[in-house]
Amino acid sequence: MKKEKILELLKQSNDYVSGQSLAHQLGVSRNTVWKAIKALEEDGYEIESQTNRGYRLKELTSQLSALELTQLAPWLKDRLILHPTIGSTNTWLKENQDNLPDRTIVLTSDQTGGRGRQGRSFYSSGGSGIYLSVLYRGANLPDPGFITLAAGLAVAELLEAAGFDPSIKWVNDVFLGQHKVCGILTEGELELESGQMKYLILGIGLNVNHSSFPPELESIATSLALQSGHRFDLNHLTVSLISILDRMMPQISLSLDPAIFRQNTDSLVEQFNRRLYAKGEEVTLSGGSQTFFSGRLIGIDSQGRLILETVSGQKAFPYGEYRLTGTAPDPQQN
Repeated sequence: MKKEKILELLKQSNDYVSGQSLAHQLGVSRNTVWKAIKALEEDGYEIESQTNRGYRLKELTSQLSALELTQLAPWLKDRLILHPTIGSTNTWLKENQDNLPDRTIVLTSDQTGGRGRQGRSFYSSGGSGIYLSVLYRGANLPDPGFITLAAGLAVAELLEAAGFDPSIKWVNDVFLGQHKVCGILTEGELELESGQMKYLILGIGLNVNHSSFPPELESIATSLALQSGHRFDLNHLTVSLISILDRMMPQISLSLDPAIFRQNTDSLVEQFNRRLYAKGEEVTLSGGSQTFFSGRLIGIDSQGRLILETVSGQKAFPYGEYRLTGTAPDPQQN
């Protein structure tokens, strides 16, 4: 706990704090203080040191830090697994879920093998984003048909609180203007004997402090920093996002009374429709069979299906992807 205590002492001072003073206050050696300072620097904190003056916290880390996260939210301590870099948070959870409890969170700011829908890749490298996956299992498992919609609303709520005006592109993308800022991927496993879901994994990838993207993504992807002109604290955003998810997911629990569940999902659908990307516009939707449908985007219905007004009347689609009619399919970030 030495580095945590030293961090608190540095936060409390606007000036340098001598190594001797830190050692005296904590009852440790100067060498122990030095090792703790180095450990804080490895966590991403910028600490200035000057001979005969001591140490000064230059600024709080903008990188993900288990220390910072658990100081902001002590209740995360037993749920959080933080990786500085990882192939895919969803894949890691799928491979290790047998030994993990409900609501375990795997988090990183750098994925080398991020995944999206239909086996696509998801650009999530560089240590500039929030890429997390949450494991859900047990009696309070969220409804598989609404978990992605609820996650999109959670991200939208987070961004609105930060001053943005997001929209949600059914079913798993969040946009700022015409550019994608977040992708969502939900996966799970069905128990064949019972026909019940064994577990669900909710993956969320949010572009935060990226200053640029690969050329093939420049026209479709954006970040909070690019949209606002300033960087964000990944730790504060992460805690806020998890808090919203923890509040929202019990509202779509399969264990709820059916009447309460329907009331909650009706509210979710209403909120989703108010933020639906391209609502009222002419769009073209493609399905898994590469069949294309065009029509005016009406919204989603009580089952979460997309509703288009076509030349032959309104049609409901349980899956697919849409784009504004007359535009080419985008190269996919997710």
